[in-house]
Amino acid sequence: MSKPLRSEFSKNVITLITGTTFSQVIPLCAMPILSRLFTPEEFGLYAFYFSIITLLVVFSTGRYEFAIPLPKEKKDAWHILVLSLSILCSFCLILVLIITFFNKQIIGLLQKPSIGNWFYLVPAFVFLTGLYNILTMWMHRQKKFAATSYSKIHNNYWEQVVSIFLGLKKNNIDLKTFSTKFLSLFSKNKLVINANNIGFSGLLIGRFSGLIVSNFYLIFKFKNHEKTLGYKTEKSELKRVAIIYKDFPRINMFHALSDELKTSGLSFVILYFFMDRSLGLYNQTYKLLRAPLGVIGSAFGHVFFQKAAEMNYNNQPIKALVFKTIKKLFWIALPIFSLIFVFSPWFFTFFLGEKWADVGIYAQYMTPWLFVNFIFSPVSQVGIIVGKQFQFWMINLISSILVFLSMIVAGLFIKDIKSGLLIISISQVIFSFYLYKWLIKIIDEHDQKIISI
Repeated sequence: MSKPLRSEFSKNVITLITGTTFSQVIPLCAMPILSRLFTPEEFGLYAFYFSIITLLVVFSTGRYEFAIPLPKEKKDAWHILVLSLSILCSFCLILVLIITFFNKQIIGLLQKPSIGNWFYLVPAFVFLTGLYNILTMWMHRQKKFAATSYSKIHNNYWEQVVSIFLGLKKNNIDLKTFSTKFLSLFSKNKLVINANNIGFSGLLIGRFSGLIVSNFYLIFKFKNHEKTLGYKTEKSELKRVAIIYKDFPRINMFHALSDELKTSGLSFVILYFFMDRSLGLYNQTYKLLRAPLGVIGSAFGHVFFQKAAEMNYNNQPIKALVFKTIKKLFWIALPIFSLIFVFSPWFFTFFLGEKWADVGIYAQYMTPWLFVNFIFSPVSQVGIIVGKQFQFWMINLISSILVFLSMIVAGLFIKDIKSGLLIISISQVIFSFYLYKWLIKIIDEHDQKIISI
């Protein structure tokens, strides 16, 4: 890897890590407060609600937004953006009609009456999330990584501020009694003083507020950066790019669905076998472990995808970039996950409160799984770049099936969620060796073609 390439890659990674780290500090600081204002059951219901949304988001754009960084011509990227936005609007309109006429039936099918009228907000959440993804990929194509970092800061800040405010209101903590009641949550390690009808919706409204602010920020940056774009949207061009990148809705969309089933779908399985409280504990564990590590992994992933796509359409070999990224991620992850494995039971009990003590045990069982995921998830996107989407989907589908089967076995025969997490970790570590071999194979094939040109 040349020095200019190396310095640009590192600079972009550092930009994303710096901004995203600050954005993740906000929810981490808020978490010990929120864990004492909301119950594990309420966090479980919140996790269930967003499991539905994240699954719907997979279909909302046809995954065309991930093709935005790929074409060499900016005009083609612009038409992909318009195509993605058109599909998103149509999808959300259909969702509005379905939920308007069948809300009660859907709630009855889900057996979650406490969601109630909040289900009407699902299309809005899907639209805001899809729009955020589209704008983020455009900014990454333009190498405006600082803009996406600041958008995450706005997102997390307003989400936590609104959630804490509603959590205080939920527990009847006003300005007059703030100091005594609020501090008693920590001194006595209580979970909730008084629950009222706000319930999990305090977390929901907080998330909604963060999405609105972050989208407005990216729209402002988009308009500011693209004042001279000047492209006319042509139907023939929309059709052309839709055909060229047809593998995204045909293959990548279902690949993304299999990925989401590892997280969102796993939530459904946990809820079925172990109920709301276990899902709330699992979701908090996943969020706590993914928050700091997701900062680094996400930064590497976004920059890697942009750089590898650029090298691909410029007919440059990418093997050196892939190996260097894997090596960096391994040495970053090793000390972090070692500390998590040793100290998580003590730390999370102190951080969240006694009622969340099992989070530390969950973290120990999940450590091997998230360790290999952290290393290989960013670079596995190379399958999309080199045109191996179908193979990539099949490989990830195997991984998702292993995750599901592991938890189902634990639910049916062992009746213990911790055993399920342990089985998942073992299966994912074994699977990572197969994934590594496959990545080497397709990268070698790609680079050989480049050399022979």
